[in-house]
Amino acid sequence: MLSLSQTSNSLFCIEWIPTGIGPKVLKYKKIPANFHRYNNFLDIVFNDFNIENNDDINKMITLSLNIDDVCITSFKYDPNIPLEEKIIWYESFFLGKYIVDNHDIYYYPIVGDDCEVMVVYISKELKHNILESCNKHGYDLQHLTIDIFSANHAVHMYNYSLNDNYVLWKIGKGKQHYLLYYEKAVLKSYLSFKNGNKIDLIQSIGNKSLRNNLIDLADSLLNSKDFKFDYNFYDKIYLYQSKANIELLEKISSKDKDNIIIMDIGSKLLNKKNSNYSLLTYNENGNSLRGIDV
Repeated sequence: MLSLSQTSNSLFCIEWIPTGIGPKVLKYKKIPANFHRYNNFLDIVFNDFNIENNDDINKMITLSLNIDDVCITSFKYDPNIPLEEKIIWYESFFLGKYIVDNHDIYYYPIVGDDCEVMVVYISKELKHNILESCNKHGYDLQHLTIDIFSANHAVHMYNYSLNDNYVLWKIGKGKQHYLLYYEKAVLKSYLSFKNGNKIDLIQSIGNKSLRNNLIDLADSLLNSKDFKFDYNFYDKIYLYQSKANIELLEKISSKDKDNIIIMDIGSKLLNKKNSNYSLLTYNENGNSLRGIDV
């Protein structure tokens, strides 16, 4: 299995094989992602990343896209009107002909009372280039997703049952943060914001009360001297980042050491001990672990 995830201008590559005791990583490497819209992207990958197990049986690939390469939005609907009818209206009067003709569009209803649907759309050209490059090298694209949503599959390494409520928190670059809230493995909320001295909300999808709780939680961990968050709406926070400086990561995790888990994939999967959290971005290769005992 070849697993790839893109963050900014880098591609994180893992080659692993299944074994009786779980996945065995053969090699991993961060390489420059200096390609345009994934045109012939595997040519560049294989120039830097030599595959060890190149038999036809295992020529499968998973890919996690940078969230900036897709568009995420949402809409609300009346439950008394069939969702299919709302989607037709939404595409005709909101997205418009250009988006519909040039993008693949995916709809994910968010379970809850708000009747909201998350909408993800990706350029058909970009997706075509990905598939063309995979076909050129004889690879079967097994799964395509987006960075933090891919990292959610890696949560299984830290929480085997997923039978609780948890927050998945990505510290991005440029003071950007992304949060997902799951209730017993069901996505309930997505949040993105920037933080200076206060939370500057960029996007929120899902239940309004959850949104407020997540904002209060983030503000308390990021901007308060003492962590005094009183809500009991989550069991654990799973934390990772896609940048080098670990000062903020350690600041957040130190405020609630019992309930904030740094997703140290280096020690969990990559057989790299004492990596000083330098490998956390590899959590975004998590979609390759779908259905695998880890």
